[in-house]
Amino acid sequence: MSRIEGLRLVAGFVFAPAIGVLVLLLGLFIHSIAAPVGDENLAFLAVFGMGAAYLAYSVAFILGLPLFIFFRIKGWLRPWQIAGGGLLVGALIALIPGTGISFGLMFCAVGLTTGAAFWLIAIFRNRALTPGSRTDAPIAARG
Repeated sequence: MSRIEGLRLVAGFVFAPAIGVLVLLLGLFIHSIAAPVGDENLAFLAVFGMGAAYLAYSVAFILGLPLFIFFRIKGWLRPWQIAGGGLLVGALIALIPGTGISFGLMFCAVGLTTGAAFWLIAIFRNRALTPGSRTDAPIAARG
């Protein structure tokens, strides 16, 4: 694995949870605009976003990293497989007692989005992870 390919993998674990949380916050922000409750919405979104980011990064490294290693060993690196793995992680977190249905669905949505973002950042056309990517490269780069 070259340095760039390794950095893409690290970047996937660093940026994908943030993208998942940002998509969640964007959805909540749009919802708060459509059904305004008060001016405290932005403060709530900021606090909720910090908590969601903490949870997303913790789960990404505690559950997501071992799951990625398992998927890598099995060769399950297609976009739907990685996004499904993210959805699975979100569903596992949603099983925590006291989590309501709405929060459970949010966890699943963040997991799915995080998995898709991880695939785009870390796996898509990463020659160290996907053997088919070498055929996409120019002839001079196929070495």
